Amino acid sequence: MLYELEKKDYSLLEPMLISGFQFPEVSAVIDSINSGWIVTNDPKQPASALMWAEGLGGFFLLGLCGKLKRVFVYTGNETTGV
Repeated sequence: MLYELEKKDYSLLEPMLISGFQFPEVSAVIDSINSGWIVTNDPKQPASALMWAEGLGGFFLLGLCGKLKRVFVYTGNETTGV
């Protein structure tokens, strides 16, 4: 099941944005600099999320990958792991 996060809860995704994260568009939505919306697998402790970035007109798929806590982002054109 997916849950839409309220803007005040976007900061719950910050643990996924580890050092070296290369997508400022994602950070801008989480920080409410750019508009968008986020749905996640768990509204309290998200491990994956689908984000719509209004300014780009595109989706980002984020998630923690296993015990290594790696982050992946799928932008529709490429997949990047950090």
